[in-house]
Amino acid sequence: MATKRLAALALAGAMLLGACGQQPVSSAPVASQPVAAPTTPAGTLGLYELHISSVNGKLTSSVTRVGGGKLSAQEISGLTFTPAAATVMTVGSDKHISVAVTVNNATGTAIAKPTYVPVAISGYTQNGTFFRAAQDSAGATTDPTGITIEQAVSGTTPVQRDPNATPLVSTIDTSTLTFDLPAGTSVSSISTAGWQSPALPAGGTQTVTFGLNAGSNATYRMNLVFGVFDGPALSSTSATGTAILSEYVEGSGNNKALEIYNASQSTIPSGTLTVRAYACSTSCPTGTTTSATLNITKDLLPGETYVIANTSAVAELKARANILNGSSVASFNGNDTLTLVAGTSATLLDSFGQINFYPGAAWTVNGVTTVDQTLRRKDAIVQGDTTATDAFDPSAQWNAFAVNTYAGLGTR
Repeated sequence: MATKRLAALALAGAMLLGACGQQPVSSAPVASQPVAAPTTPAGTLGLYELHISSVNGKLTSSVTRVGGGKLSAQEISGLTFTPAAATVMTVGSDKHISVAVTVNNATGTAIAKPTYVPVAISGYTQNGTFFRAAQDSAGATTDPTGITIEQAVSGTTPVQRDPNATPLVSTIDTSTLTFDLPAGTSVSSISTAGWQSPALPAGGTQTVTFGLNAGSNATYRMNLVFGVFDGPALSSTSATGTAILSEYVEGSGNNKALEIYNASQSTIPSGTLTVRAYACSTSCPTGTTTSATLNITKDLLPGETYVIANTSAVAELKARANILNGSSVASFNGNDTLTLVAGTSATLLDSFGQINFYPGAAWTVNGVTTVDQTLRRKDAIVQGDTTATDAFDPSAQWNAFAVNTYAGLGTR
């Protein structure tokens, strides 16, 4: 969801263009400057930026090292990047971009888990984002805020992650990541999500696919800043993730949708998960009384999403749904509670709202409200709220977006 999410986070916004399909890309490789490698291979392989631009309908990309090739003593040189392909797919107002890059490992040592992590640098990237040098088609500076990173998507409806693309891992422990910075700058933030590819042997090559959802952003060229690391640690919650409610769309009229995300490391079999709704008007159901339920009849792979949308929603929203649901769980309002349970014992995995409590029109804290907003689960959240009767603060685990925001739904 910000994540989508990534909460936290985003890839190059070369927001190019309307059509989708492979476009020509530049082909010259860019090599990092050679320096003596440390005796003990470090986990840091440098800070780079991916340039993406659209000129006269032609999408091009290239990769250079941030700071003109400078390396710190802790970094290993020897990676080269050659653009391979670039595509853009438009779904409604969303522009999904993928850029494939061939990476050559000339470091002299194997890289166990090459991981490409976006970085925001104060004094270098724009407005706290992972991007710099963003421009529109006329060359004027644009704001890349709102462009998010994702695992590249496939050309299907509803939008789904491309199983052949480089996976996007979440909950990266950023406290272990270090790298050299341009003079006069400092780290603003490091993404807790990044693209992680299989082991890359010394002298080997592999293709890495960067994915981004630019929404309706009008940027035509920009640079994504990212660090390359070998197997950064994941936060402790990542290994014990569960299925969670990851996006909540409470739009105008019947524009309602709910996204479920499998944050675990295992496939969740069809029929395991059930969404329950507890509808409120001037009072709420008590105990275990539900107003509606919906069983998820689809295998949910690790990292996969499942979207439920109202049958009477606008076409753009329905196009993102795995299932359309009219008078059941997808007809919620801002004061209704939703839960996600598993198995015949109905083990509670997650909750949204508060059972047995009437909040008025909505739960509202710090500007985050459950009515007339889209809410996306923060990137670091991989386990649900399993106490459905406690006080509900939507600002604690959710990021708020304007009413009728659908960009990224289905691609957490």
